[in-house]
Amino acid sequence: MKNVLIVAKPLSPVSLSMERQAKSPETLDYIPGSSLRGALARGYLDTFGIDGDFEKLFLNENVVFPNLYPSSKDTQGYVLPLTAAA
Repeated sequence: MKNVLIVAKPLSPVSLSMERQAKSPETLDYIPGSSLRGALARGYLDTFGIDGDFEKLFLNENVVFPNLYPSSKDTQGYVLPLTAAA
């Protein structure tokens, strides 16, 4: 299995709801792997269109897109405790 280091810096604020149908949606403290997959797939389609590599990269069940957790230069991604929220 090949691992790839992913570093993502949002260019604008990101708000991802915990539940789709919530009246007052709470936001997640991380970017889910499914959102990462969708964003990368959209960028790939915009650049290259649908080709054989698209299926290998985004539709193959053996390719895993992990959740992205906050981190700093000195640490790997980690889950922030609720006490860290402002």
